Amino acid sequence: MGLGVPRQTMRLTGTPASPRLITVNSKEDLTQKARQTIDQIIVRDLNLDAFIFKKDSPTCGLERVKVYGASGIPMIEEGRLSDQRQRESFLNQLYIYSKFTRIERSTRILQEFHQTHKLQLMAYDPGKYQLLGRFAANSKKLNIAEVFVKYEELLVNLLNKPLTTKKYVNVFQHMMGYFKKHLETKEKAHLLKLIEDYKRSKIPLISVSTLFQYLVKKHSVQYLENQSILNPYPEEILTGAQI
Repeated sequence: MGLGVPRQTMRLTGTPASPRLITVNSKEDLTQKARQTIDQIIVRDLNLDAFIFKKDSPTCGLERVKVYGASGIPMIEEGRLSDQRQRESFLNQLYIYSKFTRIERSTRILQEFHQTHKLQLMAYDPGKYQLLGRFAANSKKLNIAEVFVKYEELLVNLLNKPLTTKKYVNVFQHMMGYFKKHLETKEKAHLLKLIEDYKRSKIPLISVSTLFQYLVKKHSVQYLENQSILNPYPEEILTGAQI
């Protein structure tokens, strides 16, 4: 916005439906300038995948303040990234949505995306995953642009659902079914322990995913080889301090 450093303290005034951005001391109305800056960032300057809002900011956030941003994209307040479960949920949303926005607009590529993210999306809502599959199949031969609009609307709706530990544990147990003829006794015991530790919030999601990734490669479980759940986000993003 070109306000300089340090800038004057600002507050939102008026009604929640139509707030104004006003400087505290000079009472300057910066609403229009803020809106123009937002338009420049969202529409022209950047391809945004997510927003992280500043913790305890009086002028932006997800609760108690007006949210300015592109509808649908993952959003979180900075302070919540320190919570392991909320951080994992946000990273899952971010990387699924980011990958979707970058794929080629074709039925074949959409179907590949849908299949690759099957287990991750099922962890949110198996029913909506099936509905997404119908859009991806495009049996009605709709215009591909229309298909992608419908798919994205439902995908965003699905990703906004709470990603609970219970749901992910169910998916991990489902994945174990593909190892019935492969796992050694010690491997099975170790995997079950990690799933239980994740369930009790002792370890992060990525710890279980990484072990599954190792076992899939070791035992050549082809069905799981390309599943995004094995590598839901970059390995270097493991702690809040690294985000």
